[in-house]
Amino acid sequence: LIFPHTDAITGKPYKPLSEHQARWLSCHLQEEWEKANPGLSVELPVDAHQQRVVSAVRSSRVVVIAGETGCGKTTRIPRFLLEEQVRRGEGAECNVLVTQPRRISAVSVAHRVAHEMGPHLKHHIGYQYLFFFFFFFPFKIRILKTTLGSMLFLTVGVLLKKLQSNPSLKGISHVVVDEVHERDVNTDLLLALLRSSLKENPDLRVVLMSATGDNQRLAEYFGGCPVIKVPGFMLKSTVRTARYFYLFIFLHTFFIHFFFFMVFCDLKIKMCLNRL
Repeated sequence: LIFPHTDAITGKPYKPLSEHQARWLSCHLQEEWEKANPGLSVELPVDAHQQRVVSAVRSSRVVVIAGETGCGKTTRIPRFLLEEQVRRGEGAECNVLVTQPRRISAVSVAHRVAHEMGPHLKHHIGYQYLFFFFFFFPFKIRILKTTLGSMLFLTVGVLLKKLQSNPSLKGISHVVVDEVHERDVNTDLLLALLRSSLKENPDLRVVLMSATGDNQRLAEYFGGCPVIKVPGFMLKSTVRTARYFYLFIFLHTFFIHFFFFMVFCDLKIKMCLNRL
């Protein structure tokens, strides 16, 4: 039996768009994007490297982004890739999968990106972990029914599950593996499967984002792909601020334990009085 590939975005059987459909949908997306004109709420260090990152991804099928903590690579680079394709009139064929090592990061990053995209474009952003899957809509939550310039944040385990029914990731233009330096069994397996998917799917691009680690060795694993370094910034902190923070944590913990201790004592006293 030959089973059809499932769409990595919707989970339904994959049906490629015709040339006419792709052209019409791309024009519609481009008009929608230009009308909404999403901005950047806060300027981050990675914003100055947008063209360099986009050009590298366009010219190379695999790119390693060595971005320091706080540079904004997690929220901005997937958006740069989608925006560049949409503004070039190729949005209908652009679907970005962004892996996160944990559920909470997949959910929080998706919320952040959807907020920055605005109410008219946030329905193109979604997240999925285990069996929970939804996209953002202005007034209600619905499952996305078509792949049209979408960005899906998901855990590594979910992407491994999708690769079982769609090994070549047909219908996906970019796979962004975030926090790739957090080496575990699932991430290593994902990298090996992605290398096979690149051979079967010539339209697939892979972006590996790492804050630390041996990025050069990772680039050699994918045939000597380019490594782009993006500087970051650290938040200013003072000793006095740290002392106030630890004092707050101590007092908060103390009063919580004190409260439960008093409640326990009150219950004990009532039990003793009832026995009398």
